[in-house]
Amino acid sequence: MPRIFDFGGREVERSVTVASLRALKGGGRHAAQVTAETAEEAGAAEAAGIEMVVCRAANVSRVREGSRRVFVTAALGFADVVTSDEILRTAFSAVTAGADAVITGRGLDTVRMLANEQIPVMGHLGFVPRKSTWVGSIRA
Repeated sequence: MPRIFDFGGREVERSVTVASLRALKGGGRHAAQVTAETAEEAGAAEAAGIEMVVCRAANVSRVREGSRRVFVTAALGFADVVTSDEILRTAFSAVTAGADAVITGRGLDTVRMLANEQIPVMGHLGFVPRKSTWVGSIRA
């Protein structure tokens, strides 16, 4: 299990890292990710061999109480953080609390802004119910 320093400066072990996730691309191997909002859910995910969890940014500390090893992605709530300053502040708070990355349903400018600050960021592909008006129906 890789040993790294997290964004809070703590030496930690992670089941996967950003580098190992990037190395998976095109290799046929996948990593599993589930939602965990509590310490109990994060602990259960780790015990089940799940490599990654996603949680709301406000719940990162709680999730880290349940697992120090799973890769945690903090969701930046679409309506919770609106301005660029709020997005950056929430993202920095999440990664210093123990998140390994953030996820956003916002546009490329937001992704670039976060990446320019060296914050690992995921976009969202697939079913986004709140944006169904853009595609004209509820579909993936």
